[in-house]
Amino acid sequence: MNLTKQQIAGIWQCPAELIEDKEIVELNQCLNDFEITTTERIRHFLSQTGHESGGGRYKVELSDGWYLEGRTDLGNTKAGDGPKYKGAGYLQMTG
Repeated sequence: MNLTKQQIAGIWQCPAELIEDKEIVELNQCLNDFEITTTERIRHFLSQTGHESGGGRYKVELSDGWYLEGRTDLGNTKAGDGPKYKGAGYLQMTG
């Protein structure tokens, strides 16, 4: 099952213009690659990514990332690693 831009915009309650065509292609590839293909798995994945990204509005963490400075548990061992590796993407991965 492939999701459309209009479906994602409706689920995340955001304007479809915020979602690039290439992101829909990447999302559908991700869903297939990681076997997120059942209604339950898709629902969970989209709710988590929607929450983390503010409904697709934020693909980079709003914070400046300095709170992550020196977090060796995340691999931030060099000066400036906190801001450099702050959260990004729909899941806001850090470190």
